[in-house]
Amino acid sequence: PTTPTPATLNPTLTRRTEKAQQSKESDLSRQSADTIARNLVDESPGYLNRRTERLSCILPYPEVHCFETTCCDGTRMNDVRSYCASSFPLDLLLAKKGDHLISVCIPARNEEATVGTIVASIRNHLANGDVRLVDEIVVMDDRSTDATAQTARVQGARVVAVEDVLPEAGPSRGKGNVLWKSVAACYGDLIVWIDADLTSFTPSCVTGLLGPLLTDPDVAMVKGYYERPEIGGTGGGRTTELMARPLLGTLFPHLNSVRQPLGGEYAARRTILEQVPFNTGYGVETGLLIDIADLVGLDRLAQVDLGVRVHRNRLLEELSVQAMEILHAALHRADIEWRSNWTHHLLRPDLEPVEAQVTERPPLNTVPAYLDQRAAS
Repeated sequence: PTTPTPATLNPTLTRRTEKAQQSKESDLSRQSADTIARNLVDESPGYLNRRTERLSCILPYPEVHCFETTCCDGTRMNDVRSYCASSFPLDLLLAKKGDHLISVCIPARNEEATVGTIVASIRNHLANGDVRLVDEIVVMDDRSTDATAQTARVQGARVVAVEDVLPEAGPSRGKGNVLWKSVAACYGDLIVWIDADLTSFTPSCVTGLLGPLLTDPDVAMVKGYYERPEIGGTGGGRTTELMARPLLGTLFPHLNSVRQPLGGEYAARRTILEQVPFNTGYGVETGLLIDIADLVGLDRLAQVDLGVRVHRNRLLEELSVQAMEILHAALHRADIEWRSNWTHHLLRPDLEPVEAQVTERPPLNTVPAYLDQRAAS
C-alpha cells in the first residue's frame, strides 16, 4: 500500500494520533525494568495475543499506517515480508520441522546474570523430552571472566569457547568473529541467534524467528523487531536511529523497510550464511543484511514482531565504537573509494584512541578447515 504523507492526512487526525502515541510511549517508558520483565515472563497461551494487542497501536512513526494491518498476515511491506510471532504456534512449527536440524546460538561474554535463564527457558519449552523443536542450544563463550560458561552448562547448553573453533583461521576478536565461528560450531541447517543479555526473553523469540523459515522454503533470513522502552532514562536503539538508519537510507534505500537492522535476534539458513563474509566487529549485522539481500533478493527476507525487548543499555561512549564499525561495514559495501586520511581508530578528546574492528572473515564455503569439518560430520 502507498504510505500517506502528513500533507495528505487530515491535520486534526494526525495531531490526535501523535498525541496518543506520545502518551502511550510515555506510559511505557515510565515502567521500571523490573515491572517490564515481570510482565514478560508470562508464557501462558494467551501471552502473545495480549502483548500484540497492547503494542499494536504504538507506531514508530504516526504517518505509517500499514503496520497495523499487515504485520500478522504475511503481506508484504515494501518487499519485506512482515509477521507477528503469534502467527507461528508451536504445533505448527513441529509439524513443519521435518528433517531440519535447528541450532539456537547465544554469543556471550560475561553474561552470567541472564544467560542461564535464557538457556533454561529454551530447554524447558522447546527442547525437552516431549517437544523437540530445537535440537541444540549452543553458548559461544567469548573469553568470559565470570561464571557465564558454568551457568549455561548447568542449564543444559553446549558451551563452546570461541578460540577453540577453526583455530587454523587465525586469531581475531569482536562480535562478528563470534558469529562467524558459531556457524562452524553449530550443526543445524537453521541457525537462530539470541543475544545473551536479554531480560525480556520468552520462547516466542525463537518460534517467531523460525516461523517463516519453516513455513516458507523461499525465506533465507528472518530479522526480529520489537519495541525498546526507555529504562532509567536511557532508551534503546540509539545506534540504530543515529547511525544505521540514516546510513542505510542514504546508501542502501531498498533496505528502509527493515525495522531493526541491528537487532541481535535473527535466524538464517546455513547454506546462505556460508556464502557471505562476516565483519568481525559490530558491523556484522549491517554487513549480513546488505550482503544477504544482495545475494538472494529482498523478497527472500522476512521480519517478525517479537514484542518488547529489554536488555542492558550500553553507555554512550561504548556506542561510538559500534557506530564506527557499522559505518565502515556500509562504506565498504557501497564501493566508496578509501581516502588516505581516513582511519578506523576512534579519536576523541581526552580519551585514549580505540581501534574499531573493521576486518572481515571470509565466506565459510571458502575456508578449507570448515569444509573438511563439514565433510567429516
